[in-house]
Amino acid sequence: MLSNELKKRLARLNRAAVTANQAAAVSSPAERSEALAEILAPAIEGVGGRNGPLRIEDAAPGRLVERPDGGTYWRIERRLSEIASSCASFVRRYGDLLGSRALIVPEGTPRRLAEFVECDPRRALYLDIETTGLSGCPLFLVGVMQFDGGDFVLRQYFARHYGEERHLLGDLAEALPEFEMLVTFNGRSFDVPYVRDRATVHRLTVGWPPRHLDLLPLSRRLWARHFPNCKLGTLEQLVCRRRRVDDIAGAEIPAAYHEFVHTADASKMRAVIHHNALDLVTMAELALFMLVGRKDWE
Repeated sequence: MLSNELKKRLARLNRAAVTANQAAAVSSPAERSEALAEILAPAIEGVGGRNGPLRIEDAAPGRLVERPDGGTYWRIERRLSEIASSCASFVRRYGDLLGSRALIVPEGTPRRLAEFVECDPRRALYLDIETTGLSGCPLFLVGVMQFDGGDFVLRQYFARHYGEERHLLGDLAEALPEFEMLVTFNGRSFDVPYVRDRATVHRLTVGWPPRHLDLLPLSRRLWARHFPNCKLGTLEQLVCRRRRVDDIAGAEIPAAYHEFVHTADASKMRAVIHHNALDLVTMAELALFMLVGRKDWE
């Protein structure tokens, strides 16, 4: 049960978000652009006007990882400050509140959210996956994000073709046990079972962090009566007050990857990889909003 104090605070946050939603609905596109922070996919340097397909090395600079068994995959590693300088105040407040353990959790706070506050923020791992279709189809991208005390570090495991799925899962399986808490959005129903099933196909064992905060059930609990839906993109606009530019719709991602495998043109993969990274950022923003509200880091 939620405490009366927490209910009142969440009600205030909900009313503020609904007011922002109503204002956006009646404003012009130009006004909406000013009201929301925009995050664009990073520019690609040195490839403008080039002929032929865009290589993954140019679309998503990273490095080739070689596994002990000889398998390979592509890994992209960046800091949030490199992707979105507009998130600087959020990152600073995240560290101030969670890193210093200065945040007081009201009585009645949902257990998983209370565990998140109690966890060392450097040992919480945000995770989001992109797949080639529905259950049983290979996945090709796993994005993870962790707070290192001063910034968020994003690491994305990318399969350049279907055969590299096993190798990125192998590295992921080795990294997961280092963390105390997993944070996802619909991860209990989708991401975690999907990764587990694909690992089983490749005879890999995945040791998950002992605690898991799934933000979707909490989001529905807070906002289902106020917003048209609780999809991550909807919450990103109405709660985080941020919108993406040149984003790719989630439903288009499997086809975009199949096209990349057959053509080696990574033009659309640039948008997919950025989409995955911003999903991770939005999760962190939602987690902090649930605790303190947005204006606390503006």
